[in-house]
Amino acid sequence: SRLTQHMTVAADSCLEWLPQETLLFGGSLAAIRTVVDLHRSARFIGWDILALGRSLSGDHYDSGALDQRFELNREGTPLLRERLSLKANDPLTSRQWGLQGHSVTGMLVAYPADSTVRNAVRKGLSESAMAGVTLVDGVLVLRVLSDGIEAARSSLESALRAIRGVVTGHSFRDIRIWQT
Repeated sequence: SRLTQHMTVAADSCLEWLPQETLLFGGSLAAIRTVVDLHRSARFIGWDILALGRSLSGDHYDSGALDQRFELNREGTPLLRERLSLKANDPLTSRQWGLQGHSVTGMLVAYPADSTVRNAVRKGLSESAMAGVTLVDGVLVLRVLSDGIEAARSSLESALRAIRGVVTGHSFRDIRIWQT
C-alpha cells in the first residue's frame, strides 16, 4: 500500500495533525509519506504513532517492509526530514542503535519551539516509554519507543498538553473523538 499526505499551512494559521495510530499487519508492504509545508508565520503540531504488528492478536510483524517519510518545510526550506526504512527481522528492529525490540514508535513535531517548550516536554515525560527530545532551528521533535500503543500515546499526549498553549496560542482540551 502507498499513502501520501500533503498539508499546506497558510500565513498566520495553525495546523494540529494528530491522527490515530498506524497498525502495520505482518506481511504488509507499506510506503507512507507525509509532507507539511509552512508559511513563515504558520504554526504546527503533529504526531505519528506506528505499531509493528498486533501483539495481542499474535501478529509480531515477522514479515513485511515499511518506508515511512516525514518532511517539514518552511517556505520551501527543509526544516526536518525523517525516514524509517525497515524490513521485518531487520537488525534495526532489535539492536540497541535501533528500535531495541520495541514494537511501537511515536514522533511529535512542533514548530515554532524554543528551549522553554523543550523543557516543558522533558519535564512531563513518563517512564512508561523510552523517549528523547531535540530542538533544532525552532523545530521540536519528541521520539518515543514503547511496547504498547497506550504508553506511546500517553507520552505524546503529555507533551501536547505541556506545549499546545505556547505553540498554537490555544489551551489544551481533551479531544472528544479520542474518548470513543
